[in-house]
Amino acid sequence: MELDKLTIVWGFVAFVCTYWLTKTIYNLFLHPLARFPGPRWAAGSYLHEFYYDMLQGGQYYKTVIQMHEKYGPLVRVNPDELSFNDPFFYEKVYSAGGQKRNKSPTLTTILPTSTIIGHLMFGSLAVDVISHYAYGESFGDLDKPGFPCELEQDVKGVLMTQHVRKFFPCINAFMVRLPAWLVVRISPSIASYVDFEDRITRYSKSALKESQEEEGSIKPRTLFDALVSSKVPAPEKTLQRLKDESTTILFAGVDTTAQILTCTMCYLITYPDVLAKLRAELQPYVNATWTQFEALPYLTAVINESLRYECSFTNRFPRSLVESLAYKDMLIPAGTTIGAMPYLLNSHPDIFPDPYVFRPERWIEAKARGEHLDKYLITFTKGSRACLGINLAYAELYLTVAAMVQNFNLELVDSSIENITPDRDFGLAFDKDYKFGVNFRVAKILQE
Repeated sequence: MELDKLTIVWGFVAFVCTYWLTKTIYNLFLHPLARFPGPRWAAGSYLHEFYYDMLQGGQYYKTVIQMHEKYGPLVRVNPDELSFNDPFFYEKVYSAGGQKRNKSPTLTTILPTSTIIGHLMFGSLAVDVISHYAYGESFGDLDKPGFPCELEQDVKGVLMTQHVRKFFPCINAFMVRLPAWLVVRISPSIASYVDFEDRITRYSKSALKESQEEEGSIKPRTLFDALVSSKVPAPEKTLQRLKDESTTILFAGVDTTAQILTCTMCYLITYPDVLAKLRAELQPYVNATWTQFEALPYLTAVINESLRYECSFTNRFPRSLVESLAYKDMLIPAGTTIGAMPYLLNSHPDIFPDPYVFRPERWIEAKARGEHLDKYLITFTKGSRACLGINLAYAELYLTVAAMVQNFNLELVDSSIENITPDRDFGLAFDKDYKFGVNFRVAKILQE
């Protein structure tokens, strides 16, 4: 009997090893991507990516950068995915218009004078703005002492699970089916996210009820007015869809905006000459509108340079090609997952010389030469899958940066630019301590 058990165990081990070896050989020699450049260990299996992202904490993006340095602009980063680092190829992959690129399934499976936690303050602002546009009323996070911004912290908590959900998608499917009280027991750290889900459910129910009671009436336009309008087919006006859309809108509109604003103010404090030039340009424009601020060349240059230089998007934003696509002398087959890292492309030296220097003047100089660097800026991605809230994000950036520069002298407290330097990839960048953000103090109020 013992022999039979041992035989079964060894038989199972032999089966697993044979399967793994067969799969590796297929990936190396017979896979549709077998002829694309890249290291053999990346082409053979996911073990290397698993090791660096799961066990080393989001470090595989650094390996991808090294692959591009060694193998060129198009490399195979795992058995089923290509990564490219060519700004001139970007729009062909992330196309607008008729050519369709599907999102990869992996991606769709995630001011007092005392010390201010910068990313929470700007996160509170982003929450209030996006919730007002979505529901017609804000969540009131800016009115709370200390700007706790639970949602911004919830987003980061969810991002930290990205690699687990990628390599073990069954865990995500299992967790979403559990009752909220049990999820909190299993992982107390996501208790606030459960509260957020409850809040979203309440708001979504209210929006759906109002749409049913007031169908055809005229009322203030919000994002949810559009989602439940009479033009939308009835099967799509469900509570679950409203909750899903709401979660997507709030997640996308909060953490990215908060990080960009935090980084921009940190750069301005770190580079006082840039701050002085910007403050001089803004001096005549007290209480100006977004349109007026958009016309200011140096403010625009500062915002564009911050979007480029900060770029906390270390994710490859994978797309699945629905048709074959040529790149130089190679033909990428339909069905291939391919992506590019905004963090990498926004630092491409062919487009942005001295890419690791924060220099807003590059945008003004390029415009004087008739060049449009903004077409290579991909922080919000481009094409048909670009960020839908890009105009709202730009409005927040222009108005907030202008207001902060015009009204306050800020200084950093127990933090530096190192605290917003990407070191780990969890969809958005984190620093080496699994954080991302700086602390500010209002040193002087410039305008009462």
